[in-house]
Amino acid sequence: MSRQHEFTLWVVVMVLGLHFLEEFALDLRSWLQYVFAVQVTWEQCHLVNVAVTLVAVGGACVGWRRPDVALVMPAILIVNALGFHLAFSLFTRTYSPGTVSALVFFVPAGAWAFVGAHRDGVLTRRATGVATACAVGIHLYLLAFHLIGPPR
Repeated sequence: MSRQHEFTLWVVVMVLGLHFLEEFALDLRSWLQYVFAVQVTWEQCHLVNVAVTLVAVGGACVGWRRPDVALVMPAILIVNALGFHLAFSLFTRTYSPGTVSALVFFVPAGAWAFVGAHRDGVLTRRATGVATACAVGIHLYLLAFHLIGPPR
């Protein structure tokens, strides 16, 4: 097993910061309130961003020793870009703050990590399936969180 492309997992961590800045600067919170008709606080948004960052750092630290764990965040990036930001922008005909950074940074960084795993000989069907299932599951959980809201 080579670890030549394991650094791509840290690129994934880095692009999160650029994405979070766009979401904040373009007021994702207000967009979520408008589209989902729920009250979302900046504290909730920051909590989600901290959790996402910790998952990314954890995956990068684990690296190719557990590619199924390491590839969860790259899969989340791709699902977030295409299945959340782009899909909701098209569906609602409004700009979802974060769409540009998701398409410009998330898709290439996420794909690069999967290509790197393949080139290093650690990408398996199981790792791809686990990472993809986790990415979709996490997005469904976050969608439910925003629609239902936190416990009162």
